[in-house]
Order: sequence, then C-alpha cells, then structure tokens
Amino acid sequence: MDSDGTGEIDRDIIFFDGVCLFCRRWARFVLQRDQHRHFAYAWLQSAAARRLLAPSDRAELGSVVLLRGGHCYRKTAAVLRIVAALGGLWRLAGVLLIVPAFLRDACYDFVGRRRYRWFGRTAVCEPPPAALADRFVTGGNRIDGEPQAAPK
Repeated sequence: MDSDGTGEIDRDIIFFDGVCLFCRRWARFVLQRDQHRHFAYAWLQSAAARRLLAPSDRAELGSVVLLRGGHCYRKTAAVLRIVAALGGLWRLAGVLLIVPAFLRDACYDFVGRRRYRWFGRTAVCEPPPAALADRFVTGGNRIDGEPQAAPK
C-alpha cells in the first residue's frame, strides 16, 4: 500500500457503504477492472474513514467518496472520476462531468435513497476475500480484519 514505508496510502481511496449490497457490487465492479491497482478501498464505517475523512464526508453513507490527492469527491463527481480512471473506453465517462452536478446528483440521490430497499443490506461490513485484503484499508494502511457494525 505504501511506497515509502511510512504507512501513508499511495493510491486514491474509494470509500463506500460496506453494508449496502449495491455499493459492494459497485466496489467489486471497480476492483475487477482496476488492473493497474490505481485504487485502494475502504468502508465509510471503517477506522480509515474516521481517520482520513472529515466528518461531513463520512456522515452521508448514501454517497461514495473518492479521496484523491487530499481532495474528497462525492456522489457523481466521485463515480465519474473513478470510472474514467479505469482507462480504455471507460475514460469517456469523464465527459459527463460537464453536466451540472445538481442534475447528475439528483439521479444519484434517487437511487441512493432506495438502494437498501432495492438491493438489500447486511448487518456488518464483511472482510474482503483474503486475496483482495491488501487492496482494502480500515485503520492503518491495511485491513484490520474486524467486521464493522452497520449504522442504525
């Protein structure tokens, strides 16, 4: 994870709601296409989120958050940057950033408010498979193995 031994994450980090089944499928979609290991992944409920994100960025579990170069992107600003970073034809998604954020985010919020009802949720953030554990951060610079409780 860290390139200089300091424990600092040297990749962009995607934070997502770890109990939302839709959000977990989204993270798996990105993981499978992130061939260059550009991203690290973390749950919004994790110690990493508490350590690395401002309270306002982690308070809204209905939003994916991209931490890139010290800046947090949320909702469609995050999603479009993530997809564009996958390369290939996915880069074309970045063009949608010209659409005003209030229009993009209205669609995002529509799905976000219904995601648990439509796709379901789990009681805890389940640890990733062992083969992917090095791509997840929770407390320090790697998975701590502790399931995180779902928000009430």
